[in-house]
Amino acid sequence: MVRLFPALFSTIAATVILSGFLLPGELLTSLLESAVASVFSLANIFFYFDSGYFSGDSYDKPLLHLWSLGVEEQFYLIFPLLAFFLVFIRRFWAILLLLAMIAGGAWCSQYFIGRDPDAAFYLMPLRMFQFLLGALGNL
Repeated sequence: MVRLFPALFSTIAATVILSGFLLPGELLTSLLESAVASVFSLANIFFYFDSGYFSGDSYDKPLLHLWSLGVEEQFYLIFPLLAFFLVFIRRFWAILLLLAMIAGGAWCSQYFIGRDPDAAFYLMPLRMFQFLLGALGNL
């Protein structure tokens, strides 16, 4: 985080400043809202409610790429609780629990792809299984 946040804040600041000269008023308002959401690691939630990633509107969103940092930071807020629990159980059960969470998460993600693809794309609970695969590799 120490290395990430200076680059994140610099990117947001430069984008907001340059967009002040380049974007019309209504797009500038949306940019400022997405900048605030991005500062608080909520860009994925903002863009989920704002528009789809692959919609035509996505071309007018200079900070859209920050959705993935929102997902990542939200995961890193939740994962320590899970890791704390995993420390107190046997390795076999920890691996089994992670595998169950990965399988369940992958199933949920696939389920939502057909019903709400933007949710499957933007929301951390539906992407958590991908991060848990990395955690499984560290056991």
